[in-house]
Amino acid sequence: MGKEFVKEHDSKTLGELYMRQSWNKDDQPELLPYNLPALMDLDLAVNRHLTDNKGGLSSEMRELRDSDVSIPEFFEINDPRKPAELFVRETLENIVNDLFQARRGLEKHLNRRELIAYDKVLAKFLSYDQLMPKLKREISMHYNVLEQ
Repeated sequence: MGKEFVKEHDSKTLGELYMRQSWNKDDQPELLPYNLPALMDLDLAVNRHLTDNKGGLSSEMRELRDSDVSIPEFFEINDPRKPAELFVRETLENIVNDLFQARRGLEKHLNRRELIAYDKVLAKFLSYDQLMPKLKREISMHYNVLEQ
């Protein structure tokens, strides 16, 4: 087998051989849509068998009544169900709060004239043109966290 393989592939580079072997192959197994119901049924059957038909819930979870549990409309941190308007408003408030937090830290060390000068510079950072790029960066960062 070795000599025939060498004769057949002697003019091909190692890169070309690897490309032919890996062409149209994925790193992850492919779940075809028509197989999904059968896989779910198999998973449920295995789960029922392993948990003696109890569904895998602990006794404390089985004792909870539906009325005892309240599911919030959205969670506070990184919840894609949170309304966009509320998310943008909270992000903008956090940016402004960070700026004023830095000012509060400096109040102890600056005199009145220095604080007035600092406030003039701070006022420039609170303009639309300065806040909008920062807001876009923060929203993009949160979006990337959600994507990951």
